[in-house]
Amino acid sequence: MRRLPELAEYSSYIESPQLRDAVERVAGAFVPCLPRLRGLRSQAIHGDCHAANLLVAADGRSICGILDFGDMIHAPLIFEPAVAMSELLTEAVVPLASTGAVLHGYARRQTLHANEVELLYDIVTSTTCRHTAGACVAKPPR
Repeated sequence: MRRLPELAEYSSYIESPQLRDAVERVAGAFVPCLPRLRGLRSQAIHGDCHAANLLVAADGRSICGILDFGDMIHAPLIFEPAVAMSELLTEAVVPLASTGAVLHGYARRQTLHANEVELLYDIVTSTTCRHTAGACVAKPPR
């Protein structure tokens, strides 16, 4: 996430002008957030919580486990729900209105501070941007 501005330098590889513009705007808007990340509480986070890495309970109504700890990192703890929210939106698993349930569930177990919640929108959008830009940059140029 902290390297998003560097990744955005390769936005010329994004074919869609609208998508390229969105990536550049989000990356630019995230730059002022970077110094604030250093002041947030940090811990080991899973960092890859998406539908394919979740085990659903037999009743189909709750999550009973998480798989794939290969992307585990030490980062601000607000990254955990933010990454999950971004992944669920990117994969179209839930509509935007339902992402609040992720935050609510997380906050039931881990109290969030105001300075963390203030950055949530920027972290979610920059996570989505990073995935989009990363996928485009990984493709060889034409």
